[in-house]
Amino acid sequence: MSQTTHHANQDRKNAAGHASDACHALPEREILRLAAIIQYSNDAILSMDLTGVVESWNPAATVIYGYDAGEVIGKNVSILVPPGYSDEVVGILDRVSRGERVEHFKTKRMRKDGRLIDIFLTVSPIMDADGGISSASSIARDITEQERASEELRKWAQFFQRAEWGVVVGSTDSGTLEVMNPAFARMHGYSVDELTGRPIVEVIAPEMRAELPEQIRIAYRLGHYTFESRHIRKDGTIFPVLVNVTAVRDEDGRLLHQIVTVLDITERKKVEDALRKSEDSLREAQKIAGIGNWDWNMRTGELLWSDEIYRIFGIKPRQFQAAYGNFLNTVHPGDRDFVEQAVDKAIKERAPYDINHRIVHPDGSVRVVNEQGRVFLGEDGQPVRMVGTVHDITEEIENRREMQKLAMALEQASDWILVTDLKGRIEYVNKAVTAMSGFEKTDLMGKTPAIFKSGKHDESFYRELWQTIQSGHPYQAIITNKRKDGRLFEIYHSITPLKNESGEITHFITTSKDVSQQKLLEDRLHYLANYDALTDLPNRMLFLDRLHQSLGRAEHNRRQVAVVCIDIGRFSLINDSYGYEVGDVVLKETAERLSGLIRDGDTASRFGADEFGLILADMAHSDDVLRIIDHIISELQKPIGKDGIELILTLSAGISLFPHDGHDETTLLRNADIALSRARGTGGNSYLFFQAEMNTHASEFVLLERHLHQALKNREFLLHYQPYFDARTGKIAGMEALLRWQSENLGLVMPSRFIPILEDTGMIVEVGQWVFRSVCRQIGEWQHQGLAVVPVAFNLSVVQFRRIDLVDTMEEEIRASAVDPRCLTLEITESTFMNDLAYTDLILERLKKLGMRIAIDDFGTGYSSLSYLKRLPLDILKIDISFVRDIASNPDDEAIAAVIISLAKSLNLKTLAEGVETEAQLNVLQRLGCDLIQGFFFCRPMPGREVEDFLKRGAPDGAGTG
Repeated sequence: MSQTTHHANQDRKNAAGHASDACHALPEREILRLAAIIQYSNDAILSMDLTGVVESWNPAATVIYGYDAGEVIGKNVSILVPPGYSDEVVGILDRVSRGERVEHFKTKRMRKDGRLIDIFLTVSPIMDADGGISSASSIARDITEQERASEELRKWAQFFQRAEWGVVVGSTDSGTLEVMNPAFARMHGYSVDELTGRPIVEVIAPEMRAELPEQIRIAYRLGHYTFESRHIRKDGTIFPVLVNVTAVRDEDGRLLHQIVTVLDITERKKVEDALRKSEDSLREAQKIAGIGNWDWNMRTGELLWSDEIYRIFGIKPRQFQAAYGNFLNTVHPGDRDFVEQAVDKAIKERAPYDINHRIVHPDGSVRVVNEQGRVFLGEDGQPVRMVGTVHDITEEIENRREMQKLAMALEQASDWILVTDLKGRIEYVNKAVTAMSGFEKTDLMGKTPAIFKSGKHDESFYRELWQTIQSGHPYQAIITNKRKDGRLFEIYHSITPLKNESGEITHFITTSKDVSQQKLLEDRLHYLANYDALTDLPNRMLFLDRLHQSLGRAEHNRRQVAVVCIDIGRFSLINDSYGYEVGDVVLKETAERLSGLIRDGDTASRFGADEFGLILADMAHSDDVLRIIDHIISELQKPIGKDGIELILTLSAGISLFPHDGHDETTLLRNADIALSRARGTGGNSYLFFQAEMNTHASEFVLLERHLHQALKNREFLLHYQPYFDARTGKIAGMEALLRWQSENLGLVMPSRFIPILEDTGMIVEVGQWVFRSVCRQIGEWQHQGLAVVPVAFNLSVVQFRRIDLVDTMEEEIRASAVDPRCLTLEITESTFMNDLAYTDLILERLKKLGMRIAIDDFGTGYSSLSYLKRLPLDILKIDISFVRDIASNPDDEAIAAVIISLAKSLNLKTLAEGVETEAQLNVLQRLGCDLIQGFFFCRPMPGREVEDFLKRGAPDGAGTG
C-alpha cells in the first residue's frame, strides 16, 4: 500500500469517526451515510471549535490543502490562512459563534507547500445536544482553476471587444451572424444588435456571395484560409476586405465552430494597383509580411512555392526545380538534420510543426526563417499532402537582439536613465537610478520624479523645466535631489522629449550623471583658489580683486583706501619651539581677531606664512586709518593661550593710501609691503605709513640679491633629502631634494625669503641647474657605492620650466652623470603650466620619454580645470599639507583627500601626502588608500651624507625613522 493511499484511508477513518461523534443523535444508518458523504466529497470538509482549533478533516481537505489529518487536527486553522487574511477568519468565527452561517464566501487560503489557492467557503455553526453552538463546520471548494479560466476568458473577451479587426464567431451550419465584436458591426455601418441573427451573406457584396461556400470548405479542409473579398455597408457602399476563416476543432478533430476575422483594406487598395487580381493582392500581402506559402504533394514529390518563398530563399523560379530534396539543399548544413526530423515527426504523428531554422542563399548569405507545416491524410488514412508557410524572421531576430543589447546597455549604464509618460509618471528606471537614489524600482514605478524633490528649487524652476520639455525642447540643469534616506545629492540632468513618427511627444527620457563628488571638488578647489585653507580668510588673489573694486568705488566717491600689510614677528621661532600645531592656533586666532575688528566692507586676508593684509575701504582721512590700526595692533597683542602656553605676539605693519601712494592695487600692495619691511627693521610692534623714499627699501632686496650672488660663487647652497614611504608596506619609496641656503653672513635663510628673489632676478635658472646637476651626481655616487637608490624628486620653478633648452640641458646632464632617468622625479605646481597646456604637454612628454616620473606638487591649492590630469603624462599627485594638517579632525579635509585619492586611482596615478606628523593622520590616509607618505612622523630632511648612512642601514620601515 502506498504512503498516499495509507494517508487517504486514515483521513477517511478520522473523518468517519468525527462525523460519528458529531452526529451521535442520528440513527446509525444516517450517521454512516453522512460519514460517507464527508468521506468521499470533493470539497474540503472540516470542523473546528469556536477558537479555530481543527477537530475533524476529510480526505478532500488533504488533497486541497496538502496537509494530512494528523498534521492539522488539534492545531489552529490559521495555518491555512495567508498573511493579511487573519482578521477575516476572526470575523467568520465571531459570526458563527452568534449563530450566523457564512455562505459562498470567496477567499484565499494557503496550502502546505505555500501556494495560494482560491476557494468558495461556507462556514456553519454546529449545535450540541442542548442547542448551544459548540463548534463550526467548514466546507471549501477549490476554485483556483475556475478563477484562472475566468481571468483568461475575461482577457480574451476584452481582446474580442477591443480588437480593431472585425471578428465573428459562429456555428458551422447556421450561416447567421451570431456573435461579433463592435469593430465588425462598425465597419459595416451597423450596431451589434442590428446585425445579430442576420444571414452573413447580407454583409457580403452580391458578386462575391457565390464564392463563400467554397472559401468556407477550403478553410475547413486546411484549418484556416485567408482570402480577399468585398463587403457591403448598411448605406450600400462596397468596400474591400481581407478575410480569414479559421475552423476550430476539438481534440478528436470534430468541427466545433468557425472564427472569421475581417479587415477593412480600403486604404491599402487605394495605394495598390486597382486592376490587380485578388491573387496578386494576396501575393503582395505575403511579400509585405515576409510570409510565403507552400504545398507539397507527398505522393508525387511535387512542391509548389508561392512567389514570396522564392524571394525569401533568394532563388529565381526558372532556375530552381521545387522539390523536397532541393528544398533541403537550401537549408543551412547545421540545421538540415533538425528540419528533416521535424518534418518526419510531423508525418509520423500527424501533427503540425513550427520551427525556426537557417537557410543559405545562392550568394552565400544566411537568413533565418520560421517554417510551419501541417499534414493532410488521404482516404486511406495515410499522409498525402503537407501545406505550410515560410516567414523570413531575420530582421525580427536581429532587431530583437539589438533591443536586448540596448536594454542591457540601458540597464547597466553608469548614467542615470529614467523614462516617464506625458504626465510625468515613471515607466522605466535603470540600476543607476536605484543606486544613486536608494529607491527600489517598485518604489518608483507609477510615481513622478517629484519623489526626488529636495526642496532646494522653487516652483518657478520646475515650471520652466516643464514648459521647456513640453514645448519639445531638451532641458539641462544640475538639480539637487533627495535620496530615500533623506541625504541630498547633486545630479546633472538632461531631459529630452521623445516623439513618435507623427512628431507627437509620447515620453520624456532623463539621462543624468551624479556630480556630487565632482561639484564638491570643484567647490573646494574654487574655495582654495580664493581663500586660505587654514584661516578661511581671502587669499592674495581675492584680496587684489576686492582691492580693485574698492579703488573703483573710492575714485568715484572721492574717498581714500588704506592697504595694510601685517607681519607676525619671529613666527618661525613659535613653530620651532612649540610645534606647528601651536603655530596654527596663533594664525587662526589672529585671523579671527582681524575678522572681528574690521568694518563691513573692509577685507582681512592672509597672504601666506605669517603675513596678513587689510583693505580699509571708504576712508575720509588718514587719521581715521591711524585710529583703526592702533586699535587692531592693540587687540592682536593680547595674549593667545594654548595648552598652558601663553603667547604675546610682536607685530609689524605697513600702510599705503589711495590715491596718495598709488592708483592701482599692485602699486599700493607693493608700497604697503615696503612700509612693512621698514617697520620690521624698527624692532617690531610698530607700523609705518609708506613714504616715497622707502622705495629705497630695495635695501633688503638688494642686500639679499648681493648675498645670493656671493652664495653662488661661494657654494653656500646645499641640498637636504627627505624620504617618503609606501603607506601600505612602510618601505622607503623615494626622496625629495630640498634647497637650503647657509649664508656666511645671514646664517640659515628660509627658501620663502630667497627663492622669490632668485626668480625675480633670473638667478633661479643657474641655481636650478645646480640643483639638478647635484641630484644627478648624488644619485650617481650612491649607485657607485652599491646602495639601493630610490627615485629622487626635484622641483622646477616657472622660470626654469619656460626655458627652451630645458629638456636638452637635462638630457645632457643625465648622460654626463650616467644616472638612470627612472631615478628622477620632476615636481611642478599647477601654476607652473596652466597658462600653456600645449607647451607643458610637449615638455613633459619629452621628459617622460627620457624615463623620468612626473609629479604635481601641492595638488588642489590652485583652482584650475581638471582636464589636464587626463591630458598630461603624470605619475603622482601630491596632496598639499593644508589638506593633511587637520585630516584626522576635519571632515572637509578628509573628504577632499578622499576625492583626490579616488580621482588619482581612476586615472592610474599614485598619491603622495606631505606633512604627515601624527599617527592619526597616517591612519586616515591609509584608510583612504593613499599610496605614499612623507613627513616628520617618518623622517626629517637630511644632508646627503646622512642619507648614505640611512640607505646603508637599509632604510628602516614605517614611522619613527626620523
